[in-house]
Amino acid sequence: MIIGHYAAALIPHSYFKKVPLWYFLVVANLPDFLWMTLALLGIEETKPQHFWQASFDRIQVQMLYSHDLLPGLFLALVVALLTFLFFKRGIIALVSAALILLHHVADWVSGFPHYWMGPGSLELGWGLYYREPYLALVLEALFASALVFLYLKLEARHGRPKSRAYQLKLYLLFILGSLMWLPTARYSMSELYQFFVSHT
Repeated sequence: MIIGHYAAALIPHSYFKKVPLWYFLVVANLPDFLWMTLALLGIEETKPQHFWQASFDRIQVQMLYSHDLLPGLFLALVVALLTFLFFKRGIIALVSAALILLHHVADWVSGFPHYWMGPGSLELGWGLYYREPYLALVLEALFASALVFLYLKLEARHGRPKSRAYQLKLYLLFILGSLMWLPTARYSMSELYQFFVSHT
């Protein structure tokens, strides 16, 4: 999952307006930021190395430290402690840890195969990026839409109703942001480019 993680940040943002939205956005997607960093360092090997040549069903990833559950629990604990030290509120620390854990659960539904602690341990999730990448991306769009719907309901309940134009833009942002990857579910950008060039 990619865009759907960002949608998760909207929910705590509705409750804790004194916490910057960017903070929840970063926390909600922290495992992916960690993965990209470790991939660049060669610690979590990712093939092919060039995004241009990758498709969802063929990219090979190692996400031991960034996405397996045991390291994820440790990351959630670290984030909770740092959040508490900075904001001095236990509830915000717990919510931040919950965003990390929700990231993992969402990836089990729409993402790569993940494990308890490396291949050979308990496999978690459906691994739909490999098995059914189109379905994975549609599920992500539905997940993001549900979170946007909940966020808009919470904002109205808190006395901050959003205009129809704002609501439409928010839905389009997350739905199109999820579905824009459909062409690369089974074909790389390179293959798609070659296809269009050969047919023009």
